[in-house]
Amino acid sequence: MRKKTPKLAIIPTNTLKDNNMAASPEAKFTEEKIL
Repeated sequence: MRKKTPKLAIIPTNTLKDNNMAASPEAKFTEEKIL
């Protein structure tokens, strides 16, 4: 997991995490595993 992420990249990443958490815990886990 990267700790230093460009600010421009943080916004879409956070949006993906919010969408994944709303969709299902598995989607969130998969998204985090990719990162």
